[in-house]
Amino acid sequence: MGTDLLDGWLNAWNKHDAAALAALMTDDGIYEIKAKGRLLTRATIEKIFIDRHTMSSDFSVVYLSTQQNGNWYAAEWRASGTHDGPLHALDIPASGRLFTIEGASIGLSEGGRIKRHTEYWDLTALLAQLGALPLPNVGWGLARLACTDNPLDND
Repeated sequence: MGTDLLDGWLNAWNKHDAAALAALMTDDGIYEIKAKGRLLTRATIEKIFIDRHTMSSDFSVVYLSTQQNGNWYAAEWRASGTHDGPLHALDIPASGRLFTIEGASIGLSEGGRIKRHTEYWDLTALLAQLGALPLPNVGWGLARLACTDNPLDND
């Protein structure tokens, strides 16, 4: 695949360039967002891309790590920004809050373009940061699952 495709993906997101992202996909390419259960094509990717940038004028992505093996690639990334515009896809008005989400993408390239790209990230964590959901209150009690061999049950 080469780093050109990974660099192109990152640059398209950081330059807020929907057309550049669509151009990275093959004509029959699929862009799947697991967090929202969406399958996007080259023709439909621009709408979701524009929605993410509408919700955050300073939306940016950095790579935490990348890997490549032939035409397969994986990237671990962190996206952040300010929720200064509406998130139309979920009907959430601007909150002015900062957000950071980490995710991973796995993909297959063909001819130097994206044939299949799958994103994994935590929608609940994003919604909590935007104030659309309460932050979970998780204590150590959840770590004490009913297991006969659990050493935590002995204290």
